[in-house]
Amino acid sequence: MNLNSLPKCSVQECPDPIERVKQTMCRTHRHHMENFGETRVKKPYTKRNPRDICKVSWCEAKAVNLGLCRSHYNERKTGLSVAAMEARAVCNFGGCNRRPRIDGGGFCVFHDAQTTLGLSLTPLPLRVFWGGTPCMFPECSNPVKTAGMCQGHLSLFRRTNELFPLGMRYKREHFIPCGLPACENTTQPGRELCGPCTYRSSRYGLTAERYETLLATPRCPGCHYEFKNTSERHIDHDHSCCKETPTCGECTRGVLCSGCNVALGRVEDSVMTLSRLIRYLGG
Repeated sequence: MNLNSLPKCSVQECPDPIERVKQTMCRTHRHHMENFGETRVKKPYTKRNPRDICKVSWCEAKAVNLGLCRSHYNERKTGLSVAAMEARAVCNFGGCNRRPRIDGGGFCVFHDAQTTLGLSLTPLPLRVFWGGTPCMFPECSNPVKTAGMCQGHLSLFRRTNELFPLGMRYKREHFIPCGLPACENTTQPGRELCGPCTYRSSRYGLTAERYETLLATPRCPGCHYEFKNTSERHIDHDHSCCKETPTCGECTRGVLCSGCNVALGRVEDSVMTLSRLIRYLGG
């Protein structure tokens, strides 16, 4: 049935046709009458423009609610006014209204990255027009995520303040020494400790100072084996206090070589068993 051939709704100024034959109202007004006992004025339907930009003047993100982007809408819910958002500091590049980085020399993340790469500063294009635009990093063909960079280079720059090819991120020439002087390992830029130090200190509940003291032990207390690197030092703790890891940190006794650590584990830290073994070896 052609809807245009149906009679119009009997409610004044309602242009919609009736829901079905032998009815006098459209579907919405009939629902109002059945549930509320009266007809109500329909709210006009307005289709939201997907290209609407946040009404904060220096923000170029897409508006999602109340004319604000998602970030500014969340700030608005905390009580921050739009005027306060407008009054915040902006990038030093003329015509750029983005918020500057904390350690970016007064530039936003986009213009700070251009300065790091030695490129001439250019205005930031609107994000809504960035479809398949390639990353600003030379020889990177990944599409732009935000601030003129792909997701990989953006995360790398925010974490390390450096930019280099993503395929070389984990090569040794870009690594830096571990934050503990007694450790000879290296770690990725932006991290304080190497992977083994981070894992062991968290597993055994040790502070950085306590763990550094253990690493300074030159020889095994049991067999006097001279440690050559960090991986040969095995942390020993009292299993009567903490039988599983992570431990509390208070029961850590020191570091041993692999053989002595396994030997104590075999006898379950029993002094009596060790005394019997000593008498056995003495004949």
